[in-house]
Amino acid sequence: MTIYVPKKIVPLTPTIQRPLFFLAGPIRGGGDWQAQMAECIMVKDPYAYIACPSRWDHAHRLAQH
Repeated sequence: MTIYVPKKIVPLTPTIQRPLFFLAGPIRGGGDWQAQMAECIMVKDPYAYIACPSRWDHAHRLAQH
């Protein structure tokens, strides 16, 4: 699974086998719901692309993705 964060341009080629999910929604005041959703997607489809507008720092549990 791959997660893309803001300010990083990456060429993507989503397919039926590798769909792209954009986690649209609040990034301020909404808690860390994007991380929870990304983890749910990872369980269901570990090959999916995930575009996340959250600004996780290097210490965030999903930052290595």
